[in-house]
Amino acid sequence: MLIFKGLALHFSSSVYHNLCRPINFLMRVFQIIVALLAFHFSAVAQEYLLGTPMRVLDFGEIYSTYSWDESTKKTIAAEFGILPEDLARHASESGWPTGIASLDARARNKQQMNDYTLFFMEMLNEHVALLLAPRAENGSMPADMRPANDIFFVINVFAIEENSLETSEENHQGFAAQMEAITQDFKYGFSNVVNGILEKDIDGMAIYYGTQVPMDGADEIFFLEDLMSASTQFHAGFPGHTDPAKALVNYQNLVRKVEALSLSCCTMTKSTEIVTGNSRRQPFYTLDPHGKLAPEYKNMVIEMSLERGETFDDEGQILDYWFPVLAVYER
Repeated sequence: MLIFKGLALHFSSSVYHNLCRPINFLMRVFQIIVALLAFHFSAVAQEYLLGTPMRVLDFGEIYSTYSWDESTKKTIAAEFGILPEDLARHASESGWPTGIASLDARARNKQQMNDYTLFFMEMLNEHVALLLAPRAENGSMPADMRPANDIFFVINVFAIEENSLETSEENHQGFAAQMEAITQDFKYGFSNVVNGILEKDIDGMAIYYGTQVPMDGADEIFFLEDLMSASTQFHAGFPGHTDPAKALVNYQNLVRKVEALSLSCCTMTKSTEIVTGNSRRQPFYTLDPHGKLAPEYKNMVIEMSLERGETFDDEGQILDYWFPVLAVYER
């Protein structure tokens, strides 16, 4: 249905950001910076939201060494694009900065450890969680506590502030409800969930609308109407990273999040992923094995893509910025 399918689908989120709307591009740069400081990822691991900022109540409950199950170690390392031996090393004293690399050092720096910026990664078992302390977000720590690489903490889950975990589950439920509202209105051309014109494209062939439905974890949401085909696409951009490998983790977990949806309108099936360099597209198509699907939904697509935009470093140099996009449209 959309002529933006393929090349133009990327146009709507990259060229559109960087050329057609310079004011909004600056706003997006600001949003990117805020998003990077707020959290690294935004997807679901078990019942908790991956990348949720976490507060540790008692650093005495971290494991200075942890007996990794080899299968678990390899699975998690592969999921996050790191070597299994690096995961194990950087989750123990041997890979931590000297200021926390021994029991005595941690005792001396106990108060300063509260200043670490941490994110939830994974439950290793029912009682033990894996947290991430990214190098990029902890550059202001004292020199002997500053990570030279991303480091990890294995910790008893009861030592993590409970509200962080509760908020994660609420966000997961919110995402499912929001996707339900979006897909339910797909058959009406999203007419019930659009909310006012944001801007018309330069050539007047596309109109961007706001939305009455939020999207948990997204930092930009709009509806794109293609006037040539009289069709509308839902678009949600999520925080990414200048490192495509880290942005890929975000994208992959959002794919899992979509894959776990149970929609009342229809069953979705995961199709073949399309990979071009660092860019990726993962479409989900409606499944109708018994021919009972409502006609309005036969061509509905939910698609995750990893796309390239631009941001600035501390010196004002332009950097590539990779970010996931969720789209709902008719093929």
